[in-house]
Amino acid sequence: MSLICNWCGFKNSNESNKCENCGTELNRKETEIQNPKENKTESRNKLKFKISNIFILLSFITAIILYFNSPENEIISKNIESPKTDENNSAEIFKDEHEIHILEEEINKNPNNFEAILKFANKLHDAKFFDRAKLFYQKYLDANPKNVDARVDYGICFYETKEPEKAIQIFKDGLKYNPKHQKAMFNIGIINLSLGNMEESKLWFKKSIEANPISEFSQKVKLMLEKQ
Repeated sequence: MSLICNWCGFKNSNESNKCENCGTELNRKETEIQNPKENKTESRNKLKFKISNIFILLSFITAIILYFNSPENEIISKNIESPKTDENNSAEIFKDEHEIHILEEEINKNPNNFEAILKFANKLHDAKFFDRAKLFYQKYLDANPKNVDARVDYGICFYETKEPEKAIQIFKDGLKYNPKHQKAMFNIGIINLSLGNMEESKLWFKKSIEANPISEFSQKVKLMLEKQ
């Protein structure tokens, strides 16, 4: 007889209290006992269910990243903003384009205006021009390597362009300057979660909380984990 983990589907021994594969607590009341005569149709249905859960998990990860990250380094939920009309959207786009144009002119006049360079990179990040934003974050970080907030935003650009391993390395580089940077650790956890590295993701989420347990950020991470 085996206990099936509701999270990863691993067959555990009947004596197990935690999943031997992913470490999830096994709820004996809810966990199904594996039937050796289970037919192929039931197996296919379970596989479809697991695949569906994977897509839900990926959507969840994307929502968390939007919730916890913005180029201005504030914890802002885009999900609770008031809905914008088409007119407001057009005005916002025009405003952003105008600000981008002004910042670009400032940088052309003074290529060493690093404040303008960082603002420009953030605006490009907001507009989802991630590849171009990378160039200006890199230029800024070459002169200001200890700005871990900027480094985190730089790493997010690589995540958004499907380069998760590079993003993780950038976050870890930031931790060399600030070993307790919560957002860097949290994002390492998020990317590992998206890659299916469950134990590694839990480790980094725990580290992000332990870095400052009483911070508002930690409370939000704890709440997010409880809702998983």
